[in-house]
Amino acid sequence: MSFSRSCLSASLIAGFALALPGLAAKPEPVAGSAEIKVAQKDFSQEFCDAQLEKIRKQIQRVEDLAKKFDAFYGEKPQSAYVTVPIQILKFRLPKLEQDLVQADTDDMKQFYAERIAMGTQATDDALDDLQARYDKLKAGGKLPDAWQYQSSKIQLVNGWPVATVKNESGEQKRQPLIFTGYGHRFQELTRDIALFPKTGVNFIQVELGPYSVFPVKGKKQEFEPDFTAYNELLEPLMKKAWENNVAICLLISPHYIPGWLSQEFPDLSFSKHRTPVGHPMFKKMMQEHIRALIPKVKSSPYAGAIHSICLANEPELDGRPRSFDRELFIKWMWETYGDIAKFNALAKRDYKNFDELADAIDKDDAATYQFYNFNALRFARWHRFLAEEVKKYWPEIPVHAKVNTGATAFGGGRRGTDLEMFSEFSDYNGNDNYVCTNNMHTSTINLGQSTVIHELQVSGKPVSIVNSENHIIWDFDKRPYTYDHIYLALFHQYVSGVSGIATWIYYDYDYAWVVNKERGESSNIYLRPGNLVAHAVAELDGQRLAPYLMKFMQSQPELAVLYSYTTSTINGNSRGYLEGLLSKLGYKGHRVRFVTEKQLSENNLGKTRVILIGKQISVSQKALAGLKRFAEQGGKILVDETSLKNDEFGNPVKIDFPVEKIATEPVPAELYELWKKEITPLPVELSWPEKMHFVCRIVPDGEGAYLIYLVNHRYDQKGIPVKLIGAGSCHDLIEDEPAGDQLVLKPLQPKLLRFVPASK
Repeated sequence: MSFSRSCLSASLIAGFALALPGLAAKPEPVAGSAEIKVAQKDFSQEFCDAQLEKIRKQIQRVEDLAKKFDAFYGEKPQSAYVTVPIQILKFRLPKLEQDLVQADTDDMKQFYAERIAMGTQATDDALDDLQARYDKLKAGGKLPDAWQYQSSKIQLVNGWPVATVKNESGEQKRQPLIFTGYGHRFQELTRDIALFPKTGVNFIQVELGPYSVFPVKGKKQEFEPDFTAYNELLEPLMKKAWENNVAICLLISPHYIPGWLSQEFPDLSFSKHRTPVGHPMFKKMMQEHIRALIPKVKSSPYAGAIHSICLANEPELDGRPRSFDRELFIKWMWETYGDIAKFNALAKRDYKNFDELADAIDKDDAATYQFYNFNALRFARWHRFLAEEVKKYWPEIPVHAKVNTGATAFGGGRRGTDLEMFSEFSDYNGNDNYVCTNNMHTSTINLGQSTVIHELQVSGKPVSIVNSENHIIWDFDKRPYTYDHIYLALFHQYVSGVSGIATWIYYDYDYAWVVNKERGESSNIYLRPGNLVAHAVAELDGQRLAPYLMKFMQSQPELAVLYSYTTSTINGNSRGYLEGLLSKLGYKGHRVRFVTEKQLSENNLGKTRVILIGKQISVSQKALAGLKRFAEQGGKILVDETSLKNDEFGNPVKIDFPVEKIATEPVPAELYELWKKEITPLPVELSWPEKMHFVCRIVPDGEGAYLIYLVNHRYDQKGIPVKLIGAGSCHDLIEDEPAGDQLVLKPLQPKLLRFVPASK
């Protein structure tokens, strides 16, 4: 995060197409970035020479700044906010220069020149930040203390990790913290792990699946473990991680099925992560894998390096009612309802038998809901089995699963994964999420995707999130990503409840690897030095501010939006609409949570006093009973005209409790008038120009003060003036300095403030 750097350059804000010698300009301007294509026919010696000159100037700037800081600090320890960026730039810039200098063909030169150009803007931004820090120090200012993780016991306290941290002065303490780093290859992570503490990395993810533990079929029994991969890869990495204050998220990778086993059982196979949970040999394989691997890891003298066990990588279960699933589905219906007569009585149907009902999947709402609910419950039970197997050998180790957020019913998919069901057996809420530009051709950073998914997860179970495949640069996207984009892509997730991030991907794909196979990872963050700096500075800020950041997740909102799993299952995805509702309901700064059907049925609503329901067409009978109970207890329910029409069987429902009607697309100010008297008022309000949009969230810190998070997430809003209205004092936590009541929100540069009411 910039301390005093001015707003993004006018060309970046206004949008531009990068036109370089020998390169075709992008047909349409792209605000905030530009695309560079690798193409042999586009070779330009002029372009290559220009990139070489640029990077050499940047290398010289790094050297000059390092000397300035050395002179300023003398024998005193330097701030990590200085040493970490300098270390990263010294580590990566010369390698980029060397690659171009050593290229011996025209197309290779073009490839490495374009790689330099891809990261030039962010590197200049990072250097400007360093210069701003130096200027601040010379003017008598100070930089914040940087607290960094020290290898120690990691405990989950109220859903957030707590461990030992140390600052530059050597002071140590135990406090909540945030883990941030990279995945996924052993080679690069092992090679650089000793450098990670110096480059703002305290977290990595690696994987060791059954393929590595059972490379060949056993002689005495099928599954005889071979610990060669463990001994040569994982244990040495655990040792280095412990010695270098880095924690490891270990993925046990069910999708890596041994080749010999696949040959023996051709039907035991994955297709795009679709899990063969019905195959008995798959269950046996995972039992044996966990029984072999987990005790081995636990017994290591470096077991403390393991942060958590990730049970599965992007798990998906084929949602089509295939013949084998059909048989299991019918069996489940018998177990759930007893016989078809009882089901017909509940559903108001006249099916002759469950086999006939199975023929109606995707044709009749009653059958559709039953099948996809069965699929989700079955898949959750499978992963609960994995969790229980791990806990059998290592009870205290936290577990989670890397749920592909787009595969969930909430995300628009019918592939078996339900976030709330998975949270029930998880110690962390786990996911694979992204914060990129909305797509390859727009300028707005997509904060909504992560916000809405994370809010659903922490609302369902108030424990922090591990995003162990954090996408912040699109695959195949060679556009420059700004420094501020990368910083915000991390910091916003911290505010949304994330305590662990492994950014994808950390690997130096060279020309020889890419030339014959256009790999999406060939434009990854490792190849962008300035973006690595932004990532590291976000980690430093996140770790230092974790005791404050966790308060956003742990706050107990009085405002809520209903998420109906039944609607997603029967009627389809409403995630985008719900994302908008959260924004409209919380535009005054209140955190807005989700309530789920399960929470309604169990009367587990915390401090919720207002529930807004929009485009939730179908709601289960138990949830409807929960809404009625909520209304009888004094809760306020706001409902649009499309909602609460049917139950889980697709039958019309009668609403016999008081609700207040709202528009399907409500105006935030009008909506505010409906609920403002129902909830506890905030001690501070905001004033800003109309038609300008930003994210705002205000929560109590538990000590009488309030935390205010603000971010202008659009490139095309150059600066939003915001006035804080309320008696009290304000402190800027990111820059660690007093803040006034007049603020300007620059694009993609968040503010985190602590407001102390005058009465305190």
